[in-house]
Amino acid sequence: MIPAVGYTVAVLALLFGVAAQRRGWWLPARVAYGVAGPVGGLTTGYTLDGTWLSLWDLLPLAFTALVWWLGRSQTAWMGRLGTVVPGDPGFGVLPAGNAAVAHDDNRGEITTGVVFDRQGHRASAVQFAAHRRERPGVAEGGRLDEAITLLDATYSMVQLRAPSVPAVVIAPAPADAAPSETAAATRNRFGAVRPAGPLEPVTGAVTLGDRFTVHAAHPDTARLLLTPAVQHHIANDPWFRTHPVALADGALWTTSAGRLTESATLINARHLACLAAVIPWPDKDFTTLATAADTSTRTWFAGHPRLTHAINDRRLAAGKPPLSTSALTTRTLSWLAITALLAGVVSVSATAAITAVITGAGVLWAYLRATVLPKKRPATTPEPQ
Repeated sequence: MIPAVGYTVAVLALLFGVAAQRRGWWLPARVAYGVAGPVGGLTTGYTLDGTWLSLWDLLPLAFTALVWWLGRSQTAWMGRLGTVVPGDPGFGVLPAGNAAVAHDDNRGEITTGVVFDRQGHRASAVQFAAHRRERPGVAEGGRLDEAITLLDATYSMVQLRAPSVPAVVIAPAPADAAPSETAAATRNRFGAVRPAGPLEPVTGAVTLGDRFTVHAAHPDTARLLLTPAVQHHIANDPWFRTHPVALADGALWTTSAGRLTESATLINARHLACLAAVIPWPDKDFTTLATAADTSTRTWFAGHPRLTHAINDRRLAAGKPPLSTSALTTRTLSWLAITALLAGVVSVSATAAITAVITGAGVLWAYLRATVLPKKRPATTPEPQ
């Protein structure tokens, strides 16, 4: 009975917190999140007995196996997609921590990378460590240090080759967004690779409002690039609400938190290609190439699993950012884990069974509505005339 009540309270508090945050009720949202976390954790601790807790002894072995499998699978898909490179991709920039340096600069440090072609675009994707702090009591290069780096400091950068223009950076600003969007935008901005040199705020003709911040090396040039059509595209593509974009040194790139994965690489490259198609480039040949590129789901993701991209088409139509295969899998496994816990409660008593079924139905509805079948929404800004 106690687990059923505990998980019911935790889930309902979490759902209320999400709804309150979307409506701008910040104090009720914080209180709800403050209730959901401790109640869920205490309920889990009460539910798991000594037998279940002994499984934690297998965690180091499981983590080692996971890292090995992730490395193997990453090498495999990178080989299928293009050419694996240990460093210089041949164009654009490389990350040196959070700073962008020339692609042939020795200061650029990456874990791995791949160069590939898509619909006429030359693209590269690299994985790197955004920051490596000294960790007291942790041996540098040891398993624990590698685990912390993998979870806390690993980022990926995807870039398209583009004409060289003065640096421009467009980043999502804090807004009344869903908690998952706010968290993703914060993580991505924390490790974002920024162009070298000073940048100034861009105001005036830029009407992206408080949803984005725009900085540039030469604001006047940035205003010429950020035409009404470009601003309309940025404002109405939900992907930009979670991904900072930079344009400099002959490349257009974005940074994402987490390991380099195939689905995230193709998703990010596609949205960069869509942006490149509406920017008024000084190079007419590149403008022709960018506008002719077929960025439709069927063509861009040809030869890849369709389920994730079909779900993302629905999410984009509903005004929600797309999810990579790993993010979608994480959400699905979280829902299955909650369902399994509720299923274990059903056999306790009739009252617990009823409570578990009701809670499970609510969790399923929230999962489907937030992830797979979100409600479609109209464009947020009118089409420029």
